[in-house]
Amino acid sequence: MEKTLKALISFHGKTYPGTHSIDILLKILFETGNKIPNEYLDFIDLNEYAIEYRYDFFDLNEQNLPDRNLIVKKVRKLIETAEIILQQK
Repeated sequence: MEKTLKALISFHGKTYPGTHSIDILLKILFETGNKIPNEYLDFIDLNEYAIEYRYDFFDLNEQNLPDRNLIVKKVRKLIETAEIILQQK
């Protein structure tokens, strides 16, 4: 997802910092004038997994884990949407 957001940002002629922050990347993408469907805005909730848990372990038995299947569906849809946008060039 992170790489897809970075590709879209680059497509729109913007640069991004070296970051894993989904929140920052979505904000930069929004600043390009690209309308981000609301369904992708909840990716911000995954920010802690993109940053904090990237290098640390977390408890798989934790009760508040996000719905993995739903996330996978949304990420696949984001990638498909990005591929369509990137082919417009």
